[in-house]
Amino acid sequence: MTSSNPARRPNLDAKAWSASHLLSSTYKDLGTPPVVGKRFLCHLLSSPKCLTSIMTLLSAELSTTRDFSLEIDAFDVIQSDPVLGNMLLRYPATLLPLLEEAIVEAQREVAKRLERLEQNATQKRQHMGIVKGEPHTDGCNSSHPMTRVHARLVHLPPHMSCCRPSLSSIVASDVGKIIQISGTVVRAGAVQMYESTRAYRCREKGCGHAFVVYADLEQMNNALPVPLVCPAGGAGRDSCKGTKFDVIPNGSVHTDYQEIKIQEAASRLGIGTIPRSVLIKLQHDLVDTCQPGDDIVGMFLNQ
Repeated sequence: MTSSNPARRPNLDAKAWSASHLLSSTYKDLGTPPVVGKRFLCHLLSSPKCLTSIMTLLSAELSTTRDFSLEIDAFDVIQSDPVLGNMLLRYPATLLPLLEEAIVEAQREVAKRLERLEQNATQKRQHMGIVKGEPHTDGCNSSHPMTRVHARLVHLPPHMSCCRPSLSSIVASDVGKIIQISGTVVRAGAVQMYESTRAYRCREKGCGHAFVVYADLEQMNNALPVPLVCPAGGAGRDSCKGTKFDVIPNGSVHTDYQEIKIQEAASRLGIGTIPRSVLIKLQHDLVDTCQPGDDIVGMFLNQ
């Protein structure tokens, strides 16, 4: 599939990224969120695997679920953009949301390309379905339900920095990083629901800024933090100082989740070694899908 306006990789690698420079850098060195999003978008539109997955995502039906996943091959990201791939594994909490926004934008771009190939835009829309994860602009009056799209990293590099041979090898410095572990599921809790996001509107005169607060998965009850000050305007001199907010009706998102416990396989332990276990929180379309012995890729949180 070709395009008259292809995504171009931003020229952010003008200076050499040596190994020491990469290790001492953070996600902030990648640039602003829009710049990082363009880098993700470039990868999604240039990777044959991602393009195929995006086509499948566009044609997926809404009858069974409102959560959709797109598998992202970590090897492919690192190969096409080594700096971005490395940062994605080190700072998933910051960069995964930008990747998921890029997936939504990539669907729009692919849909536009297909529209140019179709003589009848209405026929194309019926064939391709709707963009998954696209936010509603008309509130609850939309003709289709709210959907969410999630990036699932697969094929992590076989390196100790992200692939752990056992639960005992997990250390405190792994908190906040993407790691892959393997174990036996010894307990699976019931599927539950929690409020993952809540929308507020600032009551300060002349502001009215709407913003979203996300649940803190590091808390035992996935608590939603109470907003203390309006985020409008950032930290600048013209920022809003409002401290009173109204909850926006129909602005909350509820998410399925399930807690499971995995334990080290006894066959991988030495004689007399006590197997360790770890609590895993499954969300969205991953709920009720984990089987004993599965490899699990996720973000390591401190609880």
